[in-house]
This record gives sequence, C-alpha cells and structure tokens, in this order.
Amino acid sequence: MPREENTQADFLSKLASANPTNLPIDVWIEVLDRPNMEKSSTTAFPIMRANDWRTPVKEYLLTGTVSPERLEAIKLTKRASGYSMIDGVLYKRSTSAPLLKCLSSEENIYVLREMHEGVCGLHAGFRALAAQVTRAGFYWPTILQDSRDLVNKCDECQRFALVSRQPLAEMTTIPSPWPFCHWGMDILGPFPKATGRR
Repeated sequence: MPREENTQADFLSKLASANPTNLPIDVWIEVLDRPNMEKSSTTAFPIMRANDWRTPVKEYLLTGTVSPERLEAIKLTKRASGYSMIDGVLYKRSTSAPLLKCLSSEENIYVLREMHEGVCGLHAGFRALAAQVTRAGFYWPTILQDSRDLVNKCDECQRFALVSRQPLAEMTTIPSPWPFCHWGMDILGPFPKATGRR
C-alpha cells in the first residue's frame, strides 16, 4: 500500500501520544465505558484432548475404575502400581531415580527436539538422548523408539555422522593343506561329581 493511502493507519499508530483534538475527520475514536463482555456471561470451555497412554492409569489412580475384561484389569492394576498422582499430574516411580513426569505425545516430541537440537542440544545418539531425557525427569513408554526415530530423521546427524575410514579390502581365504586342518577341539574332563549327585 502506498504511503499516501496509509494515513489512517499512520494516525492510529500515533494516537497514544497525539492530542485527540488534532486528528482528521475520517479517523473515528470509540471509548468503551465498560468491557464488552460481562464476567457472568463468559463461559470457558475445556479443551478436549484425545486419550493417550496416561488416561487409563490416571482414571484408575483417581477413581479406581478398571476395564470389565479381567486380563485388561490385571494388566492395568500391575502397571498403575508404578505410578503416582500429585496435584493432577501423573509421575512414574523408580527405585533409583526421582519421580519422572509422564508426558503426552505432543509434549514428548517437544522435549526430544529440545534436548537433541535445542540450545543445549549436542545431537547425541538415540540411547544417550533417551538417557538424557530420563535424567531431566521425564518419562513415556516409547521413549527409546521415539528417540531412535528422531535421530534417524535428523538431517545434521545423518550428514555429519561418523563414517568408517578404514580402506576397503576383499575378503581373503586361508588356504589349508588338507580338509578340516584348521578345526580344533578342546577335551575336558573328567569332572568331580557335584554334591548330592552320584
């Protein structure tokens, strides 16, 4: 848009520091005496998220509900014994580590990317990346597979990965003067009898 046709936007940008009496006629100013929405009329609608791997464990820990199928209920109760709910957040318990915060699929993608290629990212291998995420205090069941997928798709990791610099050579066979001369056999025994055995 040419500058001559952009006078209204120019005046509006200077309105905060300008005198309102010096504005041209074609600029309209509206002053609101009260908010356009009353507090009582506002309604907040929660965002419905799709069920992820944490949903059955959370429901079991909060309400004690399990699947009507017997095997599924047994699996859930065993799996839920390793988790805790603190202030509505699911944590994985461990014997040798602090509580690990359980993440959804959207959150774990962000954490993996940040750890791998973020400010402090060092483009480590997938095992080191999974260990780094765990040490940072996060958990989800497919952490190793997700970190492997991310490292395999990372352009810089594929471009600058270590390549074997060893010169190529053909395989050579070892000549033998007669068949089976390079085979060997260790003969052991007799062994002492074990206690309680004859």
